[in-house]
Amino acid sequence: MGASGVEFTMLSDVDSDVINRYGVLNTLVQPDDVPFYGVPLPGFFLLDEDGMIVDKLFTRHFANREGIETVAEDDGIRITAFL
Repeated sequence: MGASGVEFTMLSDVDSDVINRYGVLNTLVQPDDVPFYGVPLPGFFLLDEDGMIVDKLFTRHFANREGIETVAEDDGIRITAFL
């Protein structure tokens, strides 16, 4: 466990390369809106037991978002662990 108490690896995506590759760049934030430009849309990826992405849910507004249960139920998936 790290000094911050986080028990998993975190990604530092300073130039938003990964955010852009996964297509989750928040385009509501304009490039001149420093320091918020380059952040992802709020959401999550649903992974299978092998770590492969099986679904994702990203919403345009952070205040109104559905939980992972919504995607899981729609896909008929039973969630067994949260990371």
